Amino acid sequence: MTGEDSWAQIEEAHNKDQWASLLEVCALHLQKNPDHIQAQIPQAIALRHLKRFDEAVALLQKTYTDPNASEKCKSQCQTELGETLQEMGRFDDARRAYDEAYRLAPKSTVAIIYRGVMELRVGEFSEARQFPTSRKANAPSPLFVRALKDATFPRQLRCLARRSPKLHPRPLAPNRQSARR
Repeated sequence: MTGEDSWAQIEEAHNKDQWASLLEVCALHLQKNPDHIQAQIPQAIALRHLKRFDEAVALLQKTYTDPNASEKCKSQCQTELGETLQEMGRFDDARRAYDEAYRLAPKSTVAIIYRGVMELRVGEFSEARQFPTSRKANAPSPLFVRALKDATFPRQLRCLARRSPKLHPRPLAPNRQSARR
């Protein structure tokens, strides 16, 4: 099996949320392709989903500090580290990881959006208002808007949306407003 074949298996297991399989396929891929350090990121994702948080953090930190890691790889490591730390309840560390990811790849808004969503989840609404948009383009991210719709605390989100025209440029239709209350 070639490196491309095993990478395709990694993507397939990840897309199907098959975390144990993903962990196994990543290990096999890295045995055959030890220089492909980027494959450690999905391995850490699998560890996180399997609730093996400490192992995921250690692997992401190892990958981040690897001298052969590209800026993109390091940014992805920090984004995944932020998600892992957030699940562990280590929100200050998660904030630092998301900020580092954004510093490494300022054209990618993924880390900054994840930080904004995290701030919403922990109830830091004033902090969350800083992160929904790209710092260059002043438009809401589709990921952030979806997170707003999926959130479990709609009253607070509606209040936040009313105060921030960037988050919600059009008022909701009257029948939809009453249905959400």
